[in-house]
Amino acid sequence: MHEFTEFPMSRKFPHIVLAVTLALSLAVSSFAQTIVTFSSLSAFNTAIGPGSVTVEDFTSVNHFPITTGVLNSLTNLPGIGIAPGTIQPGVTYSTAIGTGNFFNIDLGGGFTNGFLDSVTGGGALTVTFNAPARAFGFDTNTFMGTSFAITINFNAGLPYNNTIGISSSTPVFYGFQSNASNITSVVILGSNVTDTFAIDNFRFTSVPEPGTVWLLGGGLAALAVLRRRRQA
Repeated sequence: MHEFTEFPMSRKFPHIVLAVTLALSLAVSSFAQTIVTFSSLSAFNTAIGPGSVTVEDFTSVNHFPITTGVLNSLTNLPGIGIAPGTIQPGVTYSTAIGTGNFFNIDLGGGFTNGFLDSVTGGGALTVTFNAPARAFGFDTNTFMGTSFAITINFNAGLPYNNTIGISSSTPVFYGFQSNASNITSVVILGSNVTDTFAIDNFRFTSVPEPGTVWLLGGGLAALAVLRRRRQA
C-alpha cells in the first residue's frame, strides 16, 4: 500500500502562490495610506513622472460668482463666461452655497492669472476626483491666511489631516503624493476668515501605476488558474 503525500501548495504551484501573495500584499497595503508632501514643483513632477499630470489653470479672466457652488467640466454658467469644457475633466471643485462672491475665479491676489477663491467667507473648498488619484498639488499664498488645513480622503482607511504654514505672498507650490491611486477627495480651508481658500494651477493624476495593474491582473489570473486545476 502506497502512502499519499500531500505537498504544500507553495511547492506544487510556486509561481501561482507568488502572484497571489503579491496581489494580496498590494490589497492590504491600500489600507495603510502614506502621504509624501512636496514644496518643490520640480521634485513633485519627478516623483509623479512626465506626462501623467493634468494642470487646471482656472482660465485667465474673472468668472464670479459661481452661484451653484459647483465647478467642473460640465458647469454651464454663460452669464459669467463658464461653459462646458471651460474646466478640464477629472475633478469637481465645490463649496457650501453662501452669499456674495462666495465662490469665484478671480484675478489679482498675487496670482498671475485666474485663481479659484472665496472672498466672503464661503467655507472650505472640496475637491473630488472622478477616479481615485495618486497625487495632486496647487499654488497658494498668504491671500488665504498664514496656514491652511487639509484633509485627504481615501477609498479605504482613515483620512490624512495636516495644517501647513504659508509664509509667502507670492504663490508657492504644495504637493501631496499617496502610496497608491487611492485619493478620492480633498478638503482645503485657509486660516483667513473671508478668503477661506485661494488656489491656482491645480495639478492631479488619476493614472494607475503600471506595476499595480500588472500585479492585480496577475493575481486574479493566478486565482482563476488555481480554481480550474482544483476543479479538474
